[in-house]
Amino acid sequence: MPQSDTEAAVHSPLLQRTSARVTSTIKEQIAVFSDFALRDNVLEVAVGLIIASTFTAIVNSFINNILLPPVSLLPGLGANLDGKFVVLRAGEHERERLENGGHGRGYNTSTQALDDGAVIMVWGDTVSKVLSFFGTALALFLIARVYEVSAHDKVIKRTIKWPKGVSIARAGWMVEKII
Repeated sequence: MPQSDTEAAVHSPLLQRTSARVTSTIKEQIAVFSDFALRDNVLEVAVGLIIASTFTAIVNSFINNILLPPVSLLPGLGANLDGKFVVLRAGEHERERLENGGHGRGYNTSTQALDDGAVIMVWGDTVSKVLSFFGTALALFLIARVYEVSAHDKVIKRTIKWPKGVSIARAGWMVEKII
């Protein structure tokens, strides 16, 4: 707080200039943000993400409800591929049961094993997710191929492999020569 009228006069213009700069900066940042947020390609990306999440749900449903049930008929897999797990180290109660002569599989679900303190590897869920990934990739590839054929527009481009022992400058010259 200023001690005298002279100090108040000195601080007042400084305060006004600082306030004006802050206000100007805030207005400028709001304008830049609104330009960014309301651009056409940002809205296109948002729509694309919504469609992609729906598409992913459809592919996951196809994988889990149509593809995996026949796969689960393979010997040793059983009906629930997602729930398949391997016990790496049994929990306390399971070790006691085995020490007392118990036989057979001790855990029916991964939740039971985890509750007993067992160390497990849930491999079925990972296999299911890998299949979902490849299913999504295949579906996107097929959509891109159909688009290429119908629109006569090349979407899928071939990758040129980098030759071993070739410098960046020479590889750039080679790519220009190929293209």
